[in-house]
Amino acid sequence: MRHLFLIILLVACAGTVSAGFYKWTDEKGRVHYSDKPKDADSTAVTTTKHPPSVPKRSNNDRLQKQKKLLNVYAQERAKKQEEQAKARQEKKKRERNCAIARDQQRSAANASALYTIGKDGKRNYLSNKQRAKEEALAKKRVAKWCK
Repeated sequence: MRHLFLIILLVACAGTVSAGFYKWTDEKGRVHYSDKPKDADSTAVTTTKHPPSVPKRSNNDRLQKQKKLLNVYAQERAKKQEEQAKARQEKKKRERNCAIARDQQRSAANASALYTIGKDGKRNYLSNKQRAKEEALAKKRVAKWCK
């Protein structure tokens, strides 16, 4: 009877006692783990015996999550296509403005005389100083649009 009592007591205590783990850091800064404490600086580490249970998802939940994911992918794809379309439009605009700027620069450099048309419809010829200014402005436009 006495032995039976001891066996029952040992079995009951064995379920509540868990193997302890200890953690400490050595002089070089390395972290160590062991089932025995190294010194007073060792810290007890608690562990769980069983991983937490994951609730089962219904088929409907899975389908809803899948639809949400597909919607996100579709939105991202549409946004990317929109950005690509804007980039193509910007490139066309730059190419068109570059061609215009180069044509204006070529005209300013090669023309025998430059003029503006006044409100009265008459030509107002530019002086050499004004012409140089206009050629510099044309060069700036080329630099801006033809990168």
